[in-house]
This record gives sequence, C-alpha cells and structure tokens, in this order.
Amino acid sequence: MKSTTSIPWQSELIESVVTDRTGGQVKIPRSEYEITGAFPVIDQGKEYSAGFTTDESKLYRGQIPLVLFGDHTREIKFVNQPFALGADGVKALEPKPFLTAKFLYYYLLKSPVEARGYSRHFKYLKEKRVPLPPLPEQHRIVEILDQADTLRQQRREADQLSQKMLSAIFNEIFGDPNSNERKWPILPLDEAFDDVSRLGNKIPRSHYLVSGEIPVVDQGQDEIAGYWNEVGDAYHGQLPVILFGDHTRIFKLLDYPFCIGADGVRLLRPKTMDCHFAFGLLTLLDVPSRGYSRHFKELRSLAYIDPPPDQQERFSKALAEARKLSAKANTSAATLETLFQTLLHRAFDGSLTAKWREGHAKEVLQEMERTAR
Repeated sequence: MKSTTSIPWQSELIESVVTDRTGGQVKIPRSEYEITGAFPVIDQGKEYSAGFTTDESKLYRGQIPLVLFGDHTREIKFVNQPFALGADGVKALEPKPFLTAKFLYYYLLKSPVEARGYSRHFKYLKEKRVPLPPLPEQHRIVEILDQADTLRQQRREADQLSQKMLSAIFNEIFGDPNSNERKWPILPLDEAFDDVSRLGNKIPRSHYLVSGEIPVVDQGQDEIAGYWNEVGDAYHGQLPVILFGDHTRIFKLLDYPFCIGADGVRLLRPKTMDCHFAFGLLTLLDVPSRGYSRHFKELRSLAYIDPPPDQQERFSKALAEARKLSAKANTSAATLETLFQTLLHRAFDGSLTAKWREGHAKEVLQEMERTAR
C-alpha cells in the first residue's frame, strides 16, 4: 500500500477498497414509490429516504451497512437497515473487510467529489484515496464523530419541527391551499406574482467568494451559498422577495440585500398579496417533481388562494416571529457545523490522536451539546 504526506496512515484508491454492488439489484422507479411502507426507498436525492415500499422482493440484496453515492448529485448516505434502491444514478458501495462503512462515509463527507454539473461523478470518486488506519482506530474515530453528528441531527430535527408548526398555523387559518375547501378567491400565477428575476446580475457558482460584501443566494439547500463584493450586481428590486429554485423546487424568503446565484433562480414578488403570506402559501403548494428539469411551468399550472388582507396579516405576524427565532437557531447551527467540521478534519489528517482525544475531544463535544440545547 502507498502512503501520502497529508495523512499518517496507508491509503488506497477507493475503487480498490470497495465493491460496487449496484449491478443486478432491483431499482424502483420514482413512479412506484409509496408514501408509507415497511422499507425505505433510498435514491440519490437530498433526503435520506425518497419514499417507501412494502415489497420485500425489491429489497437490496447485499452486505449492510454500506455507503450509497449519488452519481449525479454526489450525495453520500450511510445505510444500516433493509432498504430498496431507487431509480437511476445511485451507487451501492460495500467496503472490504479492512474498511468500515461508517469510516468511509465520514471520509467522503470530509473529502467530497468536486461538482461537475449533472454529469456522472462515480469515475471521479473511484480516483480518490481513502486512509486506512487499523480497524480499532477506525472504530474510535467513528465513535467520536457519531456523537458530534447526533447533536447536528437533533438541531435539524428541531428546525423541521418549527417548520411543521408554521404549516399547522397556516392550515388553521386558511385550510389546505391545494384543495381550497374554504373557497377563497384564487388567482393564476401571472396575476398573483411579478417575475423580477432580471433585477440583478447572476453570479456564476465558480465565482462565489468565501466571504465578502454581499451574500449570494441560489437555488441550493443552504440559505447563503457564497459572497460577492460588487454591490452594483445585487438584486435592486423591492424587498422582501421570494426565490424559487427552478430545478430544486426550493423557496426562500429574502428580506436583505443579496446577489442572485448561478442558473435556475426565479424571483417572485407578490402583486397584491402580503409577501410573508405568499411565501407560506408557496411552500405548502404541491409542486410536482420533474427530476432535474425546470419546474417554473409547474408553478404556472397552480391556483393561488387570495384571502382578505387582515387574514393574511395574521399569518404574516406569526411568520415574522418565527423568523426571529430561526435566525437565532441558524447561529447555533452554524456553530455546531463548525465544531463538527473541526472534528471531521482532525479525524482524517491524523491529528485526532488518542492524546488529543483525551485533552480536547470531550471539550468540543460538550460545547456542541451546549450549542444544540
């Protein structure tokens, strides 16, 4: 085995330490995913599980636990339960006996494959080298990272609960906007919103800065994707405004100066509706998924309820209070992520030694626990 100068352990190419078990497995098309079921269907999407199945004959046949890799999306998932493979573009990687699946999973979180658009990325993953400390050391590293990751997950679960509470408030006031059982007036998209996407220059992802004068917001999962220093390129329309991810179907309510990121971003400004109400409405409407194709045409096919202004204001006030709490939660989440990344990088540069673990790892985990609370 060859060694590297950046890590103290021997290392090997990933293609030589895992077995690709994707071939020959049953793959469930998205159209056959069930809403509930005994077994999760796991594909290359952002969410851990994209649906469910009750058919045991469609379950993955191979060693568990293992790591799944999204060939297009580069998503990394650790799976340690019976499951079914979903759709196309996901690779099932079983580590060989001298490598634990969880250790490989954390290594790929720390050292992801560089994005190359919507092309396939497995060929680039196979070229990466993975460190191979002895199995007992792998287990010790995984134990620490598991503790830290659990705290991150608890923070995310709290955020998800907050979003569900807002959805419940919206439904209590207006009912389900998809069925409109309360018979509110409805508007088509062009009467409900102005498309103000042209009111700013779009910044390519390759140009994003790590820090800068103004945040760049795109259609990705994170609120802020990067930064830019040319204030003249910023969105110069009225705030707040609603961002829609044409590929991702993500909505963001933006009430601060920003630059528009990359491709696939639409900016919508309500014509008569309260913007906070309109944001809540959009997040609850059923926008069907068309994979990585554009979805703005799906927004055009929907009807938008338009309750009286005083009713809209009720929800707007509730959302404003929730966003204040969310800002505090985002600060703690960022701190948790920084601490987790500290442990993650130490784990694979060789500095998460027994001596360091005794003196510092416990302190970092305690700080993460305080932040999570």
